[in-house]
Amino acid sequence: MQSINRRNVDVTAGMIWSNVTAFFVIVATGAVLFSHHTQIKTAADAARALEPVAGQYATVLFAVGVIGAGLLAIPVLAASAAFGVAGLAGWRRGLGRNAKNAPQFYIVIGLAFLIAMELAISSVNPIKALFYSQVLDGVIAPCSSF
Repeated sequence: MQSINRRNVDVTAGMIWSNVTAFFVIVATGAVLFSHHTQIKTAADAARALEPVAGQYATVLFAVGVIGAGLLAIPVLAASAAFGVAGLAGWRRGLGRNAKNAPQFYIVIGLAFLIAMELAISSVNPIKALFYSQVLDGVIAPCSSF
């Protein structure tokens, strides 16, 4: 019971921190883009939009941010996809299990990594991909409550 309470506190603190961070990212982005009447259609546009704040280091700052976000997000997204698929299919799941004990779970993680790598080297516009993934999430999220 004590470990469940600690886990709940940890999850709640993480959710609050991520939402506060996201709020300030949105506010800062809006302030920079609105004041300079900038429209973002490509990743290069996003990097150039940082120039008023970061000057000549804007592209380096943007690249470091994207690479850092990717290194953080890809394993989390792959694991969360595997947890979701395994939960829907009724498979054994968990990062604490070895691959022999939950093979489908780890196959989904591997497939998620392969898809992510394919998207990274393909000619898919990352800004459009982000937009359409959020549209899809908005359509799917209400259905998950049923």
